Amino acid sequence: MRDTGTDLLGRTIGEGLMARWRQPVVVDNRPGAGGSIGSRLAARAPADGYTLLLANVAALALAPAMARSAEFDPASDLAPVSQLTGTANVMLVHPSLPVVSPGQLIALARSKPGELRYTSGGEGTAGHLAGALLGSMARIELVHAPYGGSPAAMTAILGGEAQLSFTSLVSSLPHVRSQKLRAVAVTSLARVGVLPEVPTLDESGVKGFEVSGWQAVLAPVGTPARIREKLQEAIAQSLRVPAITERLQASGLEVVASTPAQFGAYLAAEIAKWGALVERLSLSARHGGDTAR
Repeated sequence: MRDTGTDLLGRTIGEGLMARWRQPVVVDNRPGAGGSIGSRLAARAPADGYTLLLANVAALALAPAMARSAEFDPASDLAPVSQLTGTANVMLVHPSLPVVSPGQLIALARSKPGELRYTSGGEGTAGHLAGALLGSMARIELVHAPYGGSPAAMTAILGGEAQLSFTSLVSSLPHVRSQKLRAVAVTSLARVGVLPEVPTLDESGVKGFEVSGWQAVLAPVGTPARIREKLQEAIAQSLRVPAITERLQASGLEVVASTPAQFGAYLAAEIAKWGALVERLSLSARHGGDTAR
């Protein structure tokens, strides 16, 4: 799946593994369907440790929750290696929208029900579910505008095709810093160090609102535990190099580097969490791809 955070991590880990093992590591971005296309390809690869999947919450927990495809189940088709990082998402608005706080945005949405559009990389992505969750919790009506991946969704809000978006902190930062987009809130429960002045939705009156992103590495099911443990150790060592940790933190990513067992338990909990949300909000995938409309 090609989004800024996942691509940055893939290249960072690839460089670290090449330096440690003196073997080439190829980063093969396969975008589309919220990361499900790349996930299915990785799941079908030989279970020898030479093919790994680096994906995020959208492909590994949200897509299964939305029942996008019965052809792929991350819990049974992939084996956990490590959760790499965690990150907040950011609620962005186009500068033309006259709001600078979550309260102002919610008030505007209530005065114009069904008129504010928010972009996402497709149905079942974190951006989609964040908007649906905000609509439910704040009792406002937002219109979802899905696009063919995160870059297309970002281009749409930059061009004013929609008024707001919920995107990863990593991909948001350059546009916030250049003032092309305005950060109104972060979706984590705590403020983030790179945008300390931006409030959380939780502290702004939408109590309990939390949508956090994460990235992880998995291997095809059947990959031996000893190989996955060796991979996790090498990846963790690469991520915990001070210069790498600092670079990731500056872009909005916090290093986790969990063990295969720890990540396996976390993944199961995330799938259950998002599945419950989708059921509660009566959401489901209406089509199999990420098509703008």
